[in-house]
Amino acid sequence: MGKRLGVAAILDEYTIIINAGKLDGVSKGDSLSVLSSNIIEIRDPFTNEILHELKRSKARLKVVKVLEKVSFCKAKDETSYIFSNINFASNPQKKLRTDSTSLLDVPTQEPIKVGDVIRFD
Repeated sequence: MGKRLGVAAILDEYTIIINAGKLDGVSKGDSLSVLSSNIIEIRDPFTNEILHELKRSKARLKVVKVLEKVSFCKAKDETSYIFSNINFASNPQKKLRTDSTSLLDVPTQEPIKVGDVIRFD
């Protein structure tokens, strides 16, 4: 898909309409993420060079109905990931002893709005 994809409308608290449909290759059951515009920069602590940018996800959605130019999406029924581009195993993981003052401010409670960019997972 070459066009910019995003939230076209919000039908209700449970249903988001995106600006992509059958003509764009969308299928029922496809997974996607609504991305936040806030990006976390991972910097080298010694050189301050930007090593990576983490894109936050506002929500993970599943396509439930596909029309010609739009698709209807609902919340994906799974444990959501904080970061849209990192997939962690679903098995419980052992916590690391870390300095809590060094933790990234990762949770996002930003509301979904018309114009938010989406990415298919």
